[in-house]
Amino acid sequence: MEYKMDAQMRGTAFTQSTRIRTMVQIVRYLTLFSLATVGLSMVVKRDVIAVGADITAMAKLTTDLDNSIKACNSLAQALATPPLSGPDCTTISDSLLTLKVGILASLTNIVVKKLVFEALPVGGVPALILINLQNLRVVTVAYARALIAISSGSCAATQQQILIELEAGFATAIKAYSP
Repeated sequence: MEYKMDAQMRGTAFTQSTRIRTMVQIVRYLTLFSLATVGLSMVVKRDVIAVGADITAMAKLTTDLDNSIKACNSLAQALATPPLSGPDCTTISDSLLTLKVGILASLTNIVVKKLVFEALPVGGVPALILINLQNLRVVTVAYARALIAISSGSCAATQQQILIELEAGFATAIKAYSP
């Protein structure tokens, strides 16, 4: 019996760390996508080969971001784990606080660079960014609510505050890119 419970606890810890790694990947891809778009937007005389390589790199980052968003959505649905206890809950909340900083910084950078994205010779970039922001907001909120549902006490309160701040960041970015 003890062996079975120990194996279940190891499985829960593994899936929780997997979920956190997935959220970190989303922030990483969103940041890389933002940096790539800004880098491509700088006015530099480029040949056809360089432009093609830039578009290929941007397409890969977009695909990676989309795959991470989809993976996170399925993880949020799979959060049927037992309630998070004291140390585990604190570890998750601390990781989410760190992740929040990266997400909010990326959202701020995207808003600041809106005029650059609009000036790109390739049309539709702001619309693409808006769609990605809306999708990322939906998955982030679903994931955060699932974590809050299995958390208790001060951890749930901390995670609720993180969710409020993230929703405000997404609202600002989505409003900036909305027609």
